[in-house]
Amino acid sequence: MAESFEVVYEKGVFKPIKKIHLEEGTRAVVSVNRKELLKKLYQSIPLTTSKKSIDEARMDLLET
Repeated sequence: MAESFEVVYEKGVFKPIKKIHLEEGTRAVVSVNRKELLKKLYQSIPLTTSKKSIDEARMDLLET
């Protein structure tokens, strides 16, 4: 079963923003979703766009 929760990475450790309910020692897979990068990406895409312009906008952001 998959769960999602927001974390912050500080001093080499992922720390949950809110209390989570997991047993001590539970192993998990972390998938990083950089909110700031995604927010900039989506704000740079016009409402009517093509896949090519989305890919171009994504590449522009990754180069900065």
